[in-house]
Amino acid sequence: MFLALALLAFQDSSSPTALVPAPEALLEVRLANGAEGLAQLRAADFDVVWVAPEGGRVQVVGDAEERARLAAAGFEAVVVREDLVAHYASRLSNEAARAAGPAALGAWLSPPFGQGSQGGYYEWAEVVSVLDQIAAAYPALTTSKFSLGQSLEGRDLWAIKLSDNPGVDENEPEVRFDAMHHAREPESMQALLWAFLHLVENYGTDPLATWIVDNREIWFVPVVNPDGYVFNQVNTPGGGGLWRKNRRDNGDSTFGVDINRNYTFGWGTDNEGSSPSTFSETYRGTAPASEPEIQAMEAFMVARDFRTALSVHTFSNLWLYPWGYVAGTSPDEAAFAELAGLATEANGYVAGPVSLVLYLANGGTNDHEYALHDTLSFTPEIGGDGDGFWPATNRIVPLAEENLPGFLSTALAAGSFVRVPSESRTEVGNGDGYFDPAETIELRLTVRNSGRSATATPVTVTLTSASPDVTLGNASHDFGTLGSFAEANNAATPLTLTIDGAPQAGALAYTLTVAWDGFVETMTRTVGIGAPRPFLTDDVEVDLGWIVGLVGDTAATGTWEFGDPVGTSGAFGPMNPEDDASPGGVNCFTTGNGGTGAGDDDVDGGITTLITPALDLEDVDGAIVSYSRWYANDDGDDLFEVSISNDDGATWVELEGVLGLENAWTQRSFAVEDFVPATSTVRLRFVAQDEPNNSITEAAVDELLVETFGSAPRFNLYGRPALGTPVAVHVTGTAGDPYVTYWSLNPASFTLPFIDGTILLFPPLGRFTTGLVGTGGLGRELVTLPNDPSLLAVELHFQALVLHGGALVVTNKDELVFE
Repeated sequence: MFLALALLAFQDSSSPTALVPAPEALLEVRLANGAEGLAQLRAADFDVVWVAPEGGRVQVVGDAEERARLAAAGFEAVVVREDLVAHYASRLSNEAARAAGPAALGAWLSPPFGQGSQGGYYEWAEVVSVLDQIAAAYPALTTSKFSLGQSLEGRDLWAIKLSDNPGVDENEPEVRFDAMHHAREPESMQALLWAFLHLVENYGTDPLATWIVDNREIWFVPVVNPDGYVFNQVNTPGGGGLWRKNRRDNGDSTFGVDINRNYTFGWGTDNEGSSPSTFSETYRGTAPASEPEIQAMEAFMVARDFRTALSVHTFSNLWLYPWGYVAGTSPDEAAFAELAGLATEANGYVAGPVSLVLYLANGGTNDHEYALHDTLSFTPEIGGDGDGFWPATNRIVPLAEENLPGFLSTALAAGSFVRVPSESRTEVGNGDGYFDPAETIELRLTVRNSGRSATATPVTVTLTSASPDVTLGNASHDFGTLGSFAEANNAATPLTLTIDGAPQAGALAYTLTVAWDGFVETMTRTVGIGAPRPFLTDDVEVDLGWIVGLVGDTAATGTWEFGDPVGTSGAFGPMNPEDDASPGGVNCFTTGNGGTGAGDDDVDGGITTLITPALDLEDVDGAIVSYSRWYANDDGDDLFEVSISNDDGATWVELEGVLGLENAWTQRSFAVEDFVPATSTVRLRFVAQDEPNNSITEAAVDELLVETFGSAPRFNLYGRPALGTPVAVHVTGTAGDPYVTYWSLNPASFTLPFIDGTILLFPPLGRFTTGLVGTGGLGRELVTLPNDPSLLAVELHFQALVLHGGALVVTNKDELVFE
């Protein structure tokens, strides 16, 4: 049966709303004929909840009768979750929410953000209370909540305004954020409230949040469908309910209209983008705007002048925009694509028109307000297929946080929104491509206004540097005022700085300050002096102490392994690599390494984690970390995450997220200090995942490299600090420099003589290695640590003696305690 009938069949006569839902399964359907099969499913009113990016698979929610209908229509369905409500409920825990402690925002609320009564999600009454609490705490920034109108069952559609003068209708660009047109998508509401809290809590301290509040008028509507949400709350009090529509009694034993198919523009264009059947989850209603919730929203759109808007939904890791009612792009495709691209820079969501990226959908929010009110309106579909409609309690905050940049960029785009999309540095000197002492650096920038209004003031960029080794030449540029979606550059008159003398540091820092319409953005940049040189290398031919797997990893198969990779192939080409990335090498880390088929030992049913040994980058000038990675995911929906930590793994900052098929070895490089300050405990983390178990996912990592622009000799130990195990000894300097490394219980430096250019060592020092710095300025050898139990828990001090330029250089390594 359809969900509406299944619920009705279990109605409790003692209550008009309390029902016992029949079990609904999550089914995966393979589509042999792609878009045609999807259209067939939707025209037959199946509840299609997810479409794989490659288009060959979909997920459908349905009971036993729905499975029979699928089979009768010629579709083969595989059960992913036998009882989807029970699955969602199993991941939701009020106790876990409280045990996790306060979130970074909204910790002062009652209940705190992420600790709502539905497994961490706010229930309806709590949403109303949160709006009241925010208004009471920030009366100078927000209005009190006000009603846009009432639902079928008499609940208010509450809205609240945010601005620096909330009680005044100022001449500022207007923005709207709404959520929960669909009652089974509470993460949309949580993400909206998170953005609201970010702006009010950071006002006056964060320059961007302050400028947005001072220069925009923003309205928040957290729950557009309160009746449907309360219905889920009553019937599944712990969370996980699957009711989608409002609670319209259709008069034929079915309930509900899909209010995001009930807007006037495009209503009922066809029966694929919405359904005329009351049984369907996309039932569009009897007429355009037949539902009071949509009447209220349409009136709100008429009353205001929203330049940009987000109508937030879950799930699929998408950022959608018009058109939805017809297959194609709108006249403003370029503007939509640009803003969607900016909104998804951080989270990596796939962006595009609803009809082309997902499926046809008519009578929707985005189409209506774009066509009738010229609003650039978007729909984030938050979370992946592993998150679903009710992401786990511990995903509430991360999903809200990964979408915060999209909320902010959408607010900025309502007016002027200046950014620097491109920068280039040109050497004026000997032409070797590196920046050397006495050479000049030319800086060329493009500035762009990605907003709907022209800038009111000229855009200026100013160059400064605190370095004593820099002389500034042309230090500022006026780009003039910029029109909407217009740009300018300083190609003809670049900013300039000259490197003086011979800087002691291997890198120089400078600052670019961009100013427009009262906003000032400061961007710090670092430029290496001379040619980069290797500081640390790990070709992963020997496992020097990488951490494989963490408590909390959930993958059933395909966990990280070290060894010679076994190549596999699938329908989309190679999945697991046949060879490692090192020329002439053998080994690397791969996710699973057994079997010969693409799905034999891939990541299944969860996540698996790989972490590098600690990298000692303290005082390393301009450190650049590189690695080679391979990633193959045949549905494009499972994120491969690479992060960096500078506190030995206590906290992490994302370097990149990879989706889809990147099934070739790819080298990636990042300046460490663009993400975290360099310390002695820097690590990288690689997380591959497949949840739910519905795709082929393989990842591999090889060739870790750290480069620096520093020229002074240095000594580095890299690997597992355990007795009898190998570590990599690295000595940097000038090619040909002789060196020796040793250890001692005495932390004092030793002055030892040179005889005929040879370093002499005397007892009681323990010699590690002796050699010459190689080509490129790096000496590297693998050494086995002394297998002496008496050294356990003893502080050992390591030093290297380097003969550099005829002088003895002593480089120290902090004490090390063997495991």
